[in-house]
Amino acid sequence: MKKLFLLLVLLIFGHGFLFSQVGINTDNSAPDNSAMLDVKSATQGMLVPRMSIASRDAIVSPANGLLLFCTDNNQFYTNKGTPVSPNWVMVSSQWLPNGNDLGYTAGKVGIGSTNPAWLLDVTGDINFTGILRNNGVPVITGVANVSGTTPLRVTGSGVLNLSIYQANGTTSGYVSSADWNTFNSNNPWTSGGSAVNYNGGNVGIGTSAPHGVLQFSNDAENRKVVLYEKADNDNQYSGFGMNTGTLRYQVDTTTSAHVFYAGVNSTVSNELMRIQGDGRVAIGTSAPAVSALLDLSSVTKGFLPPRMSSVTRDAIANPPAGLIVWCSNCGATGEMEVYNGTTWVNVTGGATDTALNIGTSFRGGIIAYIFQPGDPGYVTGETHGLIAAPADQSTGAQWGCYGTTVGDTAKAIGTGQANTTAIVNGCSTAGIAARICNDLVLNGYSDWYLPSLYELNALYANRTAIGGFSNAVYWSSSAQSANNAWYKNFSNGVNGNNKKTNTDYVRAVRTF
Repeated sequence: MKKLFLLLVLLIFGHGFLFSQVGINTDNSAPDNSAMLDVKSATQGMLVPRMSIASRDAIVSPANGLLLFCTDNNQFYTNKGTPVSPNWVMVSSQWLPNGNDLGYTAGKVGIGSTNPAWLLDVTGDINFTGILRNNGVPVITGVANVSGTTPLRVTGSGVLNLSIYQANGTTSGYVSSADWNTFNSNNPWTSGGSAVNYNGGNVGIGTSAPHGVLQFSNDAENRKVVLYEKADNDNQYSGFGMNTGTLRYQVDTTTSAHVFYAGVNSTVSNELMRIQGDGRVAIGTSAPAVSALLDLSSVTKGFLPPRMSSVTRDAIANPPAGLIVWCSNCGATGEMEVYNGTTWVNVTGGATDTALNIGTSFRGGIIAYIFQPGDPGYVTGETHGLIAAPADQSTGAQWGCYGTTVGDTAKAIGTGQANTTAIVNGCSTAGIAARICNDLVLNGYSDWYLPSLYELNALYANRTAIGGFSNAVYWSSSAQSANNAWYKNFSNGVNGNNKKTNTDYVRAVRTF
């Protein structure tokens, strides 16, 4: 059998190679001159390759014109594309050049027409339930039955010409003559109407020249937008209103509420604030206490009153009794204060803490310097600094420890206490400047020390507010070498260094 098949193939294609044409028949007739392959039979047909659409699409580089039969839908297909970009097209078609139902001529398609005048020309009724689109934009959504509950819907930005025939005394139509007049003649939406106006994407109500997406007329009295109406008047509604100089947010009764929300996700919103119709305000709760005008509720946050210095507090004109502020520089860390109608007191009714300003008497001395950001001891929101003794501790004391290097005495603000401790521990001489300050007990405080050079500079800068200084040389606790130490000349502001055996003035300080 295999040999017979091979012989047949050789005969067919060998003959084809010799004569460039092949005829397959039972009457030994020659192939038609126009055919490379002429198959003739009155009792049998020709079977081209048969496969699924998936198998068809898996053919590698199908030739242009390749023919096959798809078993998925029982249709012939040919490749009208290229081997690289195949375009499989169904060979059979119901679209005839001149059919009774479908017609095609000169690039135009007719439905119910054999001579279409447009790209798509339909003669007869059209029924559709999909969407008619204009360049991809929905224009008409079709419905099976037009009624009051399922009307014809027009969407998109395209222009739609919709013809509706009216019925009158002599002709039939789709709407009554009265409905037609209402629809066609009494439309309030006009390009220049006095009631409702549309102009350049803006809508005006009561104005013919809207300048916003939605604009109302400038009637100042009782102009309102009603979202819910309890009664037909200017008060019992929920919405927005306008009176002269007043924008109203209106609820219909005193038991209703203004509520502000923020969306959390697609299903949840958080209530932010509530204003009851009787004037009670609630933040953090949807049920403000009946006895409270303002009810703040939280387990994670507190209440911050206005925060200001004592100077700003005292500048408040005509404060009413009960006014509450936080005095940021009253005491070392600030305090809550209330005005009692006569003076400012703390929340327990006692005297307020002293406002902490340079030159103020405080904790055993005079405030000489307020720490600034970057200074050691600075704390945001609190007041800390240096307190100077009210008077000099000596007018002629040696620095001490001449010829001896004592510790690592620095110059910066915040180093005076460590300097003093190092000097006292490294030098046993009595009566020296550092020991005088270290041993000082004054006005109930015993933590005094000899200031560093830069701390002494701060005392000099504020010497007038502090008071009690002489035009003399004052020792700092900053050593310059084993033999010399730094001083500040309060007569001219010059920093210099003297021998440690010199006798100069001493002013002690402490921190708060």
